[in-house]
Amino acid sequence: MELLNRLLAVAHGHGFLYCFVVSLFEGEFSLILAGVLVKEGTFRFLPSFLGAFFGAAFIYNFWYWLGRLVGEGLLERFPKFKEKEKTVEAKLNRWGALLAFLVPFIYGLRTASAFFLGLFKFPFRVYAAAVTFSCAVWAFTLLSVGYFFGKEAEKLWKSHSLLPLTAVVGIIVLLVLLKALGYFVGEDTGSS
Repeated sequence: MELLNRLLAVAHGHGFLYCFVVSLFEGEFSLILAGVLVKEGTFRFLPSFLGAFFGAAFIYNFWYWLGRLVGEGLLERFPKFKEKEKTVEAKLNRWGALLAFLVPFIYGLRTASAFFLGLFKFPFRVYAAAVTFSCAVWAFTLLSVGYFFGKEAEKLWKSHSLLPLTAVVGIIVLLVLLKALGYFVGEDTGSS
């Protein structure tokens, strides 16, 4: 626990960067943890929310555009997808906005969902509006769960042996990023 306390002391005040990075990869547990850290005063809510929001919005737009840009080649390479293209497009015209809104909430399929929405050329304006609103709801909800139910999250933390390891790895990634960005104050930079 001493190592975790020392890591949290260094991470103090870097909620935006922490939430941005964890939103690019996993998100749920890490944002609930960030909500707990907001309640304890280690992070502030607004920068943490903005970091989570921008991280999620960035990654889902990245996967959408990757699907859109490499999609034709993929459809040509896999004829079964090409055969179903019209059917999928018809379903996306009907349900695509809902799917785009649900992207951050579909654990395990969110990257694929964003990719396939781009692959089948779902209109970007509709996608962007739905995902932007959805990312805000997602980030606010998870941070709030951690903030308001922090004691219960702490019990969950203690009852699952891998959860502290996940947080330590996330904080180590944050520290490496902080080091790379030159955030450590008072370090000897080698210049006299």
